[in-house]
Parts: sequence; structure tokens; C-alpha cells
Amino acid sequence: MHNLMRAFTERDRPTIEALLAPGCVWRVPGHNALAGEYAGRAEVMGLFGMMRRILTQPATFEVIDIAMSGDRVIVFQYGVITIGDRVLRMKERLIYRFEADLIAEVDEFQYDQAAFDAVFAVGLTAGSGPT
Repeated sequence: MHNLMRAFTERDRPTIEALLAPGCVWRVPGHNALAGEYAGRAEVMGLFGMMRRILTQPATFEVIDIAMSGDRVIVFQYGVITIGDRVLRMKERLIYRFEADLIAEVDEFQYDQAAFDAVFAVGLTAGSGPT
């Protein structure tokens, strides 16, 4: 998990891609520009590309706790993002399922879904943030 967090922060595409199973599925909740189910490495990497275009700086993560059971890892964290001149710290939980040490499935849960939806509003342009 630490390699994944580091790769996200450093925008290390080859490492991120190498950690994803070919048929991985990543689900983002809500009613926003990122919401939906992304299936396969290409779609998941497309999601990350969309985030990269929206964010002014790379996201960072403040991990609160990590719980593991069998093939699942639950990460409680703050995602710290910058859009335009606004820095936002959003509490979230991600549930990862692994197959053969690769990420097979991820479900994101936001503690304040309405705020997340506002931050990543549909029609958001790169670096503009919500109005």
C-alpha cells in the first residue's frame, strides 16, 4: 500500500500501472465528474489522468489507519488536493481487493459525499475548482 501511495503522490505511472491487475475495477461514488465504475487498466489509468488534469498539484495522502483481512485492505485516509488556489483535505475510506499481489478491485467511500461532489463537479475544467 505504501508503494501505491508513493506512486500516486509522485505521479509514477509505470508503478501504478504495474500494481493494477489487467481486469481491475475501480469505483468512485457520487454525482460528479469522476463518479462511475472503471474497468480494466486503461480505464482506471484514464480516471487517474482525469484527476491529474483537474488537480493543480499531485494529491497527497495522510493515512489514518490500514486494516487487512484475507485478500482485502481497507485504508482510512485524508486525501489532500489542490484545485486552483484551494487546498482541500477530504476524509475517505478505500477498500482494496487483491489477486496475486495486484489490485483487482477498489471501492471508494467519501465521508462527506456532498463536498466531494462539489469539488469534482461535472463540467469542472482543469485547475478551476468549484464555483
